[in-house]
Amino acid sequence: MEYCKGIQKIEVFENDFVIKSSADGITNVEEIAWLKDKLVEISKNWEGKKWAYIADISKLQIVPTEVSSELIQLHVEIYNNGCVCVGFVEPE
Repeated sequence: MEYCKGIQKIEVFENDFVIKSSADGITNVEEIAWLKDKLVEISKNWEGKKWAYIADISKLQIVPTEVSSELIQLHVEIYNNGCVCVGFVEPE
């Protein structure tokens, strides 16, 4: 299953309880807020199961301070909703 908003893309691996996001370009607060809400919404469907999140930031441009603050909130929210592992795909 896939979801998209702006440059943000989410792929869900239901059987493995894994969510992967990726972005190509410059993101903004609205897109990160959507990403956070969507990650929580998807994970709630797993009824308390532990899950993992992979953030592919290999094509993401440097983000402004206000986006960084929203990213911090994203991580707080996903940990509060059962995420037990976060991995990052970084540029070479």
